Parts: sequence; C-alpha cells; structure tokens
Amino acid sequence: MQRLLIIDGSSLLSSCYYGNLPPEIKFNKDPEKEASLYSMILQADGIYTNGSYSFMVKLEKMIEEQKPTHLAVVFDRTRNTFRRKIYPDYKGTRKETPVPLRMQKEYLPPMLSQMGIKTFWSDQVEGDDIAGSLAVRFCKEINTVILTGDKDLLQLVRSGIQIWYMTHSEKKAQEMFYDYTQGNNATSLSAYNLPEAVFPYGTDSVKWDKGVAPSAIPDLKGLSGDTSDNIPGVKGVSESKAAILLQNYGCFEALYQWLGKHEEKEIKKIWKEELHMDRAPVKAMLADEAKENALLSKRLATILTNLEFPISLDDLRININQNARQQAYKKLKFNSLLKKSA
Repeated sequence: MQRLLIIDGSSLLSSCYYGNLPPEIKFNKDPEKEASLYSMILQADGIYTNGSYSFMVKLEKMIEEQKPTHLAVVFDRTRNTFRRKIYPDYKGTRKETPVPLRMQKEYLPPMLSQMGIKTFWSDQVEGDDIAGSLAVRFCKEINTVILTGDKDLLQLVRSGIQIWYMTHSEKKAQEMFYDYTQGNNATSLSAYNLPEAVFPYGTDSVKWDKGVAPSAIPDLKGLSGDTSDNIPGVKGVSESKAAILLQNYGCFEALYQWLGKHEEKEIKKIWKEELHMDRAPVKAMLADEAKENALLSKRLATILTNLEFPISLDDLRININQNARQQAYKKLKFNSLLKKSA
C-alpha cells in the first residue's frame, strides 16, 4: 500500500534532543552554568549531535519498518511568522531555543535535502502550515500520515489523513489506546505497525480526546486559548467547557449569534438545565472583548492548508542518495548508521 509520511521535523528533533540530554543539563537551574555544561554533548569538531543522531535513527527505522513510499519532512524556521504580525505576543512566553538544539535545527534540514529527502521550511509560515497544505493536497491521491508531538495538528484529521502522535513512552501510548477502546479491543496497539510510543489519531479518537470533531479544534482554541502558544482565547473559559459549548452550537460564530439573542439570566438557566453546566462561563463569554479575542485566537490556531508548492506527488517518492547519506553520516560520526547504510 502506498503511503505518504509527513514528519514534523521540529517536533521530532526537539523530542530527540531533550530525550538525550544528560541530567546535569536537563535539570540545571543556573543559567550561568548552561554554556559550560553544553561541552558535555559537544563533539571534538564543534558539532552537536545528541538530537540529530536519534532523529536519523528513528527516521531510518520508520522507512524500514513502516515502509512509506513517499516522504516529506517539515521544519519551523522562525517564530516570527505571519501570526506574530497578527498578534505580536504569539508564542511570546516560550524560552529561547538552546544553542545546541538551534545548531542542529540549522544543519539537519539541508542535510536531509542533500540526501534526497524532500524537506520544507519557510520564513513566513510554520511547519504545521506546510504539513497541513501538503497533507490536504495529496490525501485524495494517497493515504497520508503526519508524525508529530503537537496536538495542534489534530485539526487536520479527515478522510485520508491520520495523525501519528508521539507520546513520551510506549507505555503512555498503550495507556491511551486502552482508554480509547475502554479495554474492549482484543487487539493491542503493537498490531498496528506503528513507530514506538506513537498513538494513531483518526476522527473518532480526536472526538474522544478533545470532545469535538477535528475541524472544530480551531474553535476550541478560539474559546479556551492555548498557553503553550500564548493564544489568549476567552478568559475564564476552560477547554472542557468550550467543548461542551461547541458540541451544542457547532462553532463559536453560531454560539455568539445565539448569545446575542438571549439575556444573561436566560443563558445561565439554559446552560445549567440543558447543558448541565453548574459554573457556566456566561460572564466570560459576554465580556466586552470576548468575541474579538475568540476570533483572533481561532485565526491564530487555524493551520493553513492552501499553500502552494511546485511539486507533484511523485517528487515525494522516497529515493535516497546513498553517497550523500554516507557522507553525512561520516561527517557527523554516526558510525552505526554509516555501517548499516553501507
């Protein structure tokens, strides 16, 4: 069976980087010691590889075991994309990318490109937008899977598109599968030929996890916000309350249209009696800037799916340049991968 695998390269590299940090660096609280501690993961030739090596091991293993016929890897280039022009504080609470991780983010994408792996990044949009546009464009031609550790991409799930969500352990993935199936599925997660520690999201499992359909996730974030991306949402509206409202009104535009036709006291009564919301966020939803913030937040949370790239599906077919692959592994001293690829 043909399959297009789109890898969220920034997510996978970050997971590999932090997963392979020595405890002395991972748990260090003293910024002044940070630079000196980085020497623990610095190679003699001045290159950091603690994340990129694990990245390539996982990539090679997925190609061998999951056997995708087509492959694309997407990366974030900068945080200063069009979303920051809309909302300057977007992702404003995040710390600066550590120097070793930043270096690996700089050399890994061109290295993959030289190896013949189609790699995408942009100064204008995020990797999520590239992944979304590629997936939506090709999902009618080929079964498409996106590997990521970012649940923002769950909004892309639809016919022909599945999300392979990277958890922190195989045990966690198994627990999610058990909870989703309520222990009634005799088949274990291992029977699905997935990468290690991955949970597969389709339409039903997104609804199980988030309480709404994939297409409603931007509305969900519009109402509840997203602290990791510093998306404001409507202050005082939790994700669980937002999900209940969307289950009943469909989208936040329809919700606000309904709110405009009712008085506050009436809304409280209806939401308590019909939606069983004891602490309904009525005042929060009716606050002066609530609708404006919800609209802004939904726009920030919506992944673009209409970007155009001058490529065909055949351009994404896996065709690795063996010479470039071996040269890269030799340069970075990835000896086990070098030996395996010989």
